[in-house]
Amino acid sequence: MYTSEVEKAVKDRRKAEEATLLVFKDMCKTYAEQLIAPYKFPSYHQMMRSPTDYFKMGQQYIGCLLDFDRSILMYPERWAQIKRWVDAKENVILLANHQSEGDAAFIPLMTELSHPGLGEM
Repeated sequence: MYTSEVEKAVKDRRKAEEATLLVFKDMCKTYAEQLIAPYKFPSYHQMMRSPTDYFKMGQQYIGCLLDFDRSILMYPERWAQIKRWVDAKENVILLANHQSEGDAAFIPLMTELSHPGLGEM
């Protein structure tokens, strides 16, 4: 099913299969490593990008499913305001009606062109 959705986005079955293989290979390797040596998150933590870059993994997993040519980032002025607040070291809280694991990946992917780096802040 994942490969079929990727194929809809990239419009090429071979590329979809290659992307699926790369994404799931990385995910399986990472899951196996976590089974051997699980990371225990403290109550407060900062973003870690190594030894495993889970952010990048999520971007690859979700990014393959987006049809960027048909996707729209609505309310660019609101994202610009959020960027200004974050740049000013203000706290910003986003509430979603239907929060999913994908939400954290969609925001950086959809704002990268108009507001570079916002999704990683």
